[in-house]
Amino acid sequence: MGNKGRTSPRIVCCAIPIARAAGKVLVITSRKRPDYWVLPKGGWESSDVILENAALREAFEEGPTLCPSLRLLTS
Repeated sequence: MGNKGRTSPRIVCCAIPIARAAGKVLVITSRKRPDYWVLPKGGWESSDVILENAALREAFEEGPTLCPSLRLLTS
């Protein structure tokens, strides 16, 4: 993959939304390859401040109707 005109590599954050009670993980379809299922991910933005915020934002942007009670868990 290229840098698309950027001078440094893009930082990408991924979320793994888990519905523990149902034993399921949220996956979404890929825009570039509609037959592929992927985890919610996207680029880090300076307004996110920390990487965890970027991952949580991506999960909310890409799967709010499927996971209305998303929350951040850290280890």
